[in-house]
Amino acid sequence: YTFFNPQIIKTSDKKELLEEGCLSVPKKFGKVDRYQKIILEGQDINGKKIKIKAWGLLAQVFQHEVNHLNGILFLDKAKESDIIKK
Repeated sequence: YTFFNPQIIKTSDKKELLEEGCLSVPKKFGKVDRYQKIILEGQDINGKKIKIKAWGLLAQVFQHEVNHLNGILFLDKAKESDIIKK
């Protein structure tokens, strides 16, 4: 998927504690509380407004990447006790 100026416009009430890693932080993993379902809105390459509903792994990935755009790493959201090195 390619989104420009993505924003999460709606989330489910339910969250799930999921393990994440990131190429920006090699060999570290941690558990992050993520919404199970989201609606993401943005623009396509032509500037047309697009909206997508995502759940499961795709919802987790979108939340992770939107956090990056906002200067947030998964380590900022993970509990320190949950961060492990592999």
